[in-house]
Amino acid sequence: MKQQGYIDIAFLKTGGKKPKKVPDLLAKDSEGHIILLEAKRIRDSDDEIKYLVSPRLLDMRDVCHGLTDEMLAKLRSTVERARKQLLALEDENVRCRIVYLSIRIGSLNATHKTRDEIIQFREEMMDDQIEIVHLIENEFLL
Repeated sequence: MKQQGYIDIAFLKTGGKKPKKVPDLLAKDSEGHIILLEAKRIRDSDDEIKYLVSPRLLDMRDVCHGLTDEMLAKLRSTVERARKQLLALEDENVRCRIVYLSIRIGSLNATHKTRDEIIQFREEMMDDQIEIVHLIENEFLL
């Protein structure tokens, strides 16, 4: 947010016994409008982590070019949760609501096609209420 020129960046906190889900960050632009950001991390599956911890010698695994149904469902549910959090804070001064996705692609899916499908997914999920920005943490694999 700072790199985009926003000011007064602060974490939002909720109080009470049943805290309301709100965005992670609130900032202001140079005109005083509010910018909201909800950050989400999507990481390797449990199967991927198990394999990386103790790989079997000569274990042949199939590479999947593109998003798996499981990853697509995870992306979709994560964005929908973030959307609800961003829209929970109603204020007429809100100019922009941003979902920031930090994504770690499993080694079997780390292909150019997967990256391209993530970009396509992001573009399809954005609308006039929500902007989606993403970072692929292990893009060096692509």
